[in-house]
Amino acid sequence: MDKKIFTRTYRLIKSDNYDAFLKEAGASQARRVQELRERPTLQLLQDKNKYTLRMASEHQAKEIKFRPNERFVQMGVDDKYVQTIMSFENGNILVEMQMGPKPITILREFFVNGVMEMMMCEKTMCCRVYSSTERSVAKSSER
Repeated sequence: MDKKIFTRTYRLIKSDNYDAFLKEAGASQARRVQELRERPTLQLLQDKNKYTLRMASEHQAKEIKFRPNERFVQMGVDDKYVQTIMSFENGNILVEMQMGPKPITILREFFVNGVMEMMMCEKTMCCRVYSSTERSVAKSSER
């Protein structure tokens, strides 16, 4: 995984089918309304073999601290505690598996310039796209 990923902040720029995903996952109407208004940022931080996935928006912030392939408990989208395992595949894909009443799988593919997030609950899938907040400096060959 490119180490620049751990220094970047990504902002949500596109979200498809998120309301249907939240509904399928058991989120309340109030939670869905709040979630749909937000344009969160996302960060993945590394400290040796420990990681922190930080999500923040104007009204809420959440940090998930984990070690790859170790179970832990977190609050699910239905506001109930769920067993979760996070792992890495192919170097840049973070896989989150929540083992609640309705299993949820979240795949986050990290690139230097963005993150592609796929969320699945039963037969409902959602896609969210994040863009790096870092401005790239283009080199000009013009004289």
